[in-house]
Amino acid sequence: MTIKEARTKTNRPAEEIAKLLGFPLKTWLAWEEGERKPPQYIEQLILERLEKMNKS
Repeated sequence: MTIKEARTKTNRPAEEIAKLLGFPLKTWLAWEEGERKPPQYIEQLILERLEKMNKS
C-alpha cells in the first residue's frame, strides 16, 4: 500500500495528515505523487500510524 492509499483510507486531507505527522506539506505531496520517496523506515512508520488512525 502506498502512503497516498493509506491516507485516503483515513478520509482526511493531505494537509491535515502532514501536519499531524510533522512533515512539511510540500514533502508529503511529493511522496504521494511519487516525485520523491521517503526512507523505507519512515514510510513504514507512516503506514503504521495511518493504519492506527483508520482503526480509531
